[in-house]
Amino acid sequence: MRDVAVVVITVDREPSYLAATLANLARAGLWQSPRLHSLHLVDSGRVNPGYDVPWPDRALLDHAYVVGDAPWDPAPTACRLHVHRTDAPRSAKQNCAAALAIGARTGAAWVLQLEDDLDVCGDFLGSVARWLDDHAADDRHVYPLSGDNAQIAAVAARGAHSWEYPVASFWGFQCFAMRPQMALDFSQWLQDHPLYRHADGRLDENAHDLEIQRWAEARGITHFRGACPSFVQHIGLTTSIAQATGGAKVQFQSWPGPDWSYQQQQTGEVTQ
Repeated sequence: MRDVAVVVITVDREPSYLAATLANLARAGLWQSPRLHSLHLVDSGRVNPGYDVPWPDRALLDHAYVVGDAPWDPAPTACRLHVHRTDAPRSAKQNCAAALAIGARTGAAWVLQLEDDLDVCGDFLGSVARWLDDHAADDRHVYPLSGDNAQIAAVAARGAHSWEYPVASFWGFQCFAMRPQMALDFSQWLQDHPLYRHADGRLDENAHDLEIQRWAEARGITHFRGACPSFVQHIGLTTSIAQATGGAKVQFQSWPGPDWSYQQQQTGEVTQ
């Protein structure tokens, strides 16, 4: 049942974390997961000068991959890695749009988008897929699997594994899942709304996590369904969301570490 297409948005930056993120995914059994459809690295096209080897190839020295949508050999393989490049540099917002569209057109039942600076829980993709099996619902269209909202830790402490995440409180796109049709719809919205206007009037080409609030409002969506605890940890040094964190390192206090994994839920509790 290869039903989850993983898309990772990446940018050539210093320091870079992609190699570490791929190593963390490998440690957590990504390539052996029966739920993995394929993994797609979607590059922003923004070049860090001074390197002879382009991005993301510098992070892929130990990986076999194909370019774009080229098919893998049909024989069983431990690696289903695709690299997607662009000639025209893209903002983070537009790279997110491209990644969601790429994931949606794979035909997989789920699109799981990740940032390129993460550590992950044990049996990561199996954990994500089992959680979606338990908690997906027809009236919930976005499934954040990370976050630092205090409610996440409080719900997890009570033994529940999901909560109704108010759209107006959402930020942070480190790890989330969508069905293909919703991924395509949000991708198109991002393309149609390239700039996010903050409350102070500042225009931002990278606030894709905040833009989803406006997409959701336009679609009549009031809540996402969030996972408890956080399935990933952010390992990047800083965040661009200065208003939210003062530029400090974003850490998810509810992340239970690399050895924890999600098992099939024993109750159907969903917490408001």
